[in-house]
Amino acid sequence: YHLNDGSYIVSLESIVKRKFAIEDGSTIIWNGDPLDAEISIDAVYSVRTSPINLVADQITLSESEKNTYKQRYLFLVLLKLRGDILHPEISFEIQLPPEDKGILGGKVNAKLNLLNEDPSALNKQVFALLVLGRFVQENPLQTGTSDGTSALVRATVGKFLSAELNKLSSKVVPGVELNFDVRSYDDYESSQAVGRTQVDIGLKKQLFNERLSVQIGGVVDVEGARAKQNSLSDVTSDVTVEYKLTRDGRYRLVGFSHNRYAGAIEGQLVETGVGIIYVRDFDQWKEFFKTLKQQK
Repeated sequence: YHLNDGSYIVSLESIVKRKFAIEDGSTIIWNGDPLDAEISIDAVYSVRTSPINLVADQITLSESEKNTYKQRYLFLVLLKLRGDILHPEISFEIQLPPEDKGILGGKVNAKLNLLNEDPSALNKQVFALLVLGRFVQENPLQTGTSDGTSALVRATVGKFLSAELNKLSSKVVPGVELNFDVRSYDDYESSQAVGRTQVDIGLKKQLFNERLSVQIGGVVDVEGARAKQNSLSDVTSDVTVEYKLTRDGRYRLVGFSHNRYAGAIEGQLVETGVGIIYVRDFDQWKEFFKTLKQQK
């Protein structure tokens, strides 16, 4: 079987929840027994951050060069599942998008190639990207800038603030599911450190006895130069409408319109589409295949 789409959620307590998108071309190969299968699944999580802490231990940078390395770029965290479906081997990689591999003279990509050969260092950086949304140096208390401790605190506090906002929203706005993700960091687009805080806002409402679900989301700036440029379209840039075709919700019709960053060349793109979803809950693979046999 070839997997065209899907997702895998990585969750840590109530602070971190990251969605990895399964890449087209992933496969599941069965050998007769439904539980005897070989998987080769790749999933990716995208994070935008600066590479300064990634390379600071290896190269000496002047003040002007540091500012260029403080600019934020898109990095891809790859999750790889290989082998037996019940006991897969799990590994990670961190990559740049193909169109960005030449940024900063290729030094960042060269460092990533070395990092991917060192499992211990790689796992530390993967954890930092998923939890803090940034790279860390070999000594986590160091950063590539004199104000690095402040930036580290910004990122950490942002994650805890996200968790607290999510808890509060469930009590204040009954009947509406609100989700927040606060990202606070120093922005170096102007070659100088400027504090910037963004809030990802997600709203979900169930209608018609929970047969219809409407999700609206977007990103707004609450600190920095762009904070005064927010508009309603920023909050409603992502829209997903889902309708349960059957009462048990097993078959669903979904339509969506999402804004997506496609790299330095393409920039922001708008994706729209419709599809049919089949939903099945199970604790073990054998339960899933047993149900399929009963249906036949």
